[in-house]
Amino acid sequence: KNYGMTFLFTPSDNFEALLTIERYEDDGHGGGNITNWNLAPGVATAPTDPREPDYSGGFLNCFLPNPPFTTVPCRTDLAIPKTTASGSTNPGRLRTTAMTLNMRWDLNDNMSIVSVTGHRKMTEDRFLDFDGTEVNHITIDRDNDFKQFSQEVRFEGAWDNFSVVAGAYYWRSEFTQDW
Repeated sequence: KNYGMTFLFTPSDNFEALLTIERYEDDGHGGGNITNWNLAPGVATAPTDPREPDYSGGFLNCFLPNPPFTTVPCRTDLAIPKTTASGSTNPGRLRTTAMTLNMRWDLNDNMSIVSVTGHRKMTEDRFLDFDGTEVNHITIDRDNDFKQFSQEVRFEGAWDNFSVVAGAYYWRSEFTQDW
């Protein structure tokens, strides 16, 4: 879902405030991974150029030594699989809220003071079964939080052969990632 509202406030001929509020919500499932990349040891040949990466030992272990002591489906040839499997529906939740306030005060016909204030908050919670198999082998539980605030104040002036813009800008953001 994506929705928003805009409010215009004009208490006089020389002042205007425009507030925009937006919200984006996504509750979905990521589906399965593109393919099973678990190459068993010995499937890929060692490169002849020592600068190339060597995948001949396989990408992942095909046996999980920790409980539940299980095998992981590994590819036994280099052909790209035409199907994939997943041990999860890969649920996810994303929420973004954004607010912007634009204000303009016309001091006279030539000069104005403008303020632009912005706030954005995003939270993301996702679970990814990343190994392309039905075994719980490589999973990522991803929780991200992002907050942003910005403020701009500027003076604008325009005359016959001269114009000027002067102002200040402040930005603060924070991103927290918990994987």
